[in-house]
Amino acid sequence: MASASDIFRTPAGPYARIEARRYYKSVGVIGLSTVVVLVMLSVTDFRFAIVALMVVCVVIPMLMLLAWLKLTANPQVQLHMRPQRWTRRPDGALLVEFFPFAVSDDKPADPVATAVIEPDNVDRVEDAGKYTVVHIAEPLPNTCPFFIIPSSITHENPTLLLNL
Repeated sequence: MASASDIFRTPAGPYARIEARRYYKSVGVIGLSTVVVLVMLSVTDFRFAIVALMVVCVVIPMLMLLAWLKLTANPQVQLHMRPQRWTRRPDGALLVEFFPFAVSDDKPADPVATAVIEPDNVDRVEDAGKYTVVHIAEPLPNTCPFFIIPSSITHENPTLLLNL
C-alpha cells in the first residue's frame, strides 16, 4: 500500500542554508581575515577602523543578501519551493509531485513536475530539526541534489521515509 503526505510547501530558507554549506568555510575565512587586517591597520590610522565597521555593517550583509538571491533564484530550487506531495510507492521509491502555487488539499490540481527517488539513489537522510533532508547520490534531472520535507510530516507518517 502506498503512503502519501499531505500537500506541503517548504520555504526558501532551508534550501538556501543547505545549498550555502559548501561556501561557509571559504567565505568565513576571507571575511574574518579582511576584518582582522583592517582592525590591525587601524592602530596606525583610525580610518581603517571606519572601513572595518563599514565592511561588517554594510558590505557583509549586502553580500549575504546577494548570495541568498543567487541560491534561491536557481530554477531547481524554485521547483522545490512549490507545493509538494510525497508518495511512497509499493516498489519502495518515493514519488515527489510538484504543484502550482495556488494548490491545497481542498483544491487539487495536476502536478507541474514529478520526480522519482529510488531507494538506491538516496545518499543519506538527515534530520535537520524542523526539516528532514533527503540527500540524493546522483541528482535527478531538473532537481536539487537534496529534497526537504517538514519533520512533522515524517513523524505523522513514519513509513514515508522507511528504509531510505
